Amino acid sequence: MKNFIFTLHGIRFKVEFIARTGVQMLLRENQTEAALLITKTLAENLDAEGFHRRQFINDFFADEPAVAMFYKDSKLEQHSNMPAGGNFITIGAFSYSFTRDLVRGMQIGRYCSIAGGLQVFSTQHPMTGISTSAFIYDSHETSVAAELDNRGVSGFPFLAAPQKPAPIIENDVWIGMNVTLARGIRIGTGAIIGAGSVVTKYVPPYTIVGGNPAKFIRRRFADEICDRMLASRWWDYSFVDLGPMDIANPINFLERFEYVKSRQGLSPLTPKILDWDRMICLLDK
Repeated sequence: MKNFIFTLHGIRFKVEFIARTGVQMLLRENQTEAALLITKTLAENLDAEGFHRRQFINDFFADEPAVAMFYKDSKLEQHSNMPAGGNFITIGAFSYSFTRDLVRGMQIGRYCSIAGGLQVFSTQHPMTGISTSAFIYDSHETSVAAELDNRGVSGFPFLAAPQKPAPIIENDVWIGMNVTLARGIRIGTGAIIGAGSVVTKYVPPYTIVGGNPAKFIRRRFADEICDRMLASRWWDYSFVDLGPMDIANPINFLERFEYVKSRQGLSPLTPKILDWDRMICLLDK
């Protein structure tokens, strides 16, 4: 097992390389946070398990290990799709993203469509000190860490920089190209975000917004239909079972869905879950 130091986005990791599996385990220095570097060997195991990554192996891995992170808090449902080389985040079944570098802690529900270029506001800089520079608050920033090492300094009086959590995207959300999301916000089920929008606050379910800052455009359906769609929780089921229910017409669909659900019953979707424990199990394959 080989050990070395790895820097990603200014954060230093201690890396342990497991030659037998071709997988690298990352332990963030001086912290308990852990992640995996995904390599071709592990990617092939994931594909065999039904956790497909769009063009995951051929376009990205070649013969070299890849910087694709799987964090301890990541949970992926089977049939979700992420682009080649992107980080693994929490994402529901039948959702996909063309954006590679989604931030840690981001949650995406089922049946979501995420275009390329999605960005999330980065670190909030403290504004109460003498500067807003990284030396005020960020011990992991590359140049700051290097200077502290060079000078042999420990215990530098960094200021606290409280951060809002990553955005939460509920179910059946469509996000257009080059959208920016603020931290700490929620995008409601059925919402649509127009391309190029900057979203700084909560987007209610089945609402279309756009612009900078993003503003209300209209609701997708009449209020009554929106409420019934939310109450139906149709995303808890496989789209295959919904196909015969006139999915082109929301009113007809709801009538048939509600009837079938109440009279005949529907089997909820039960996809396999890829989490940290399952990833560790795959290392033994």
